[in-house]
Amino acid sequence: FCGILIYMGIVSMPSYRDYWAVGTKCDKVCNIMSLRRFEKLRRYIHFANNETPSNDRLHKIRPVLESVVENCRKQEHEVQHSVDELMVPYKGTRAGNLRQYIQNKPHKWGFKIFVRAGVTGFIYDFLPYTGKDMTANLTNEQNTFGVGAQVVIQLCKSLPQGLHARLYFDNFFCTLELIIYLKSLN
Repeated sequence: FCGILIYMGIVSMPSYRDYWAVGTKCDKVCNIMSLRRFEKLRRYIHFANNETPSNDRLHKIRPVLESVVENCRKQEHEVQHSVDELMVPYKGTRAGNLRQYIQNKPHKWGFKIFVRAGVTGFIYDFLPYTGKDMTANLTNEQNTFGVGAQVVIQLCKSLPQGLHARLYFDNFFCTLELIIYLKSLN
């Protein structure tokens, strides 16, 4: 099921049903699973208990996110890293204020995710934008920085010890206080 979803993200069609339709049938999808089974899984699959109350805005997908982040962090790190934001396209209306608009991005509407990636483009750590609670586990000193600097600090926590990484980021994240703070960690 997850493999089909990933494939659908790469080979996109107007509707997910088009992968099983007579004129647009995709063998790599329809030979794995029937449309009926796919729709049942799509309807009933859950990654979290709906009965458990939570203040986490991403609690329904948090187990999946943590698993992906953990696997990204396990990869062998490069020396040069970049911190930036990316947009996961979403034009729906059910996401509330988690859905963001960024004018200068190719996909203007979607979910904002802050990432730390290497020169090759591989993502080593990411942090979905959820508002004020996204950097809740920072120290009092780290909370004195602005949001952009807090994101950089949060994403740098997972850098391996002794890597002596070079970090690049744009003016949204950069402050003189952040540069001094990061230099003091070295």
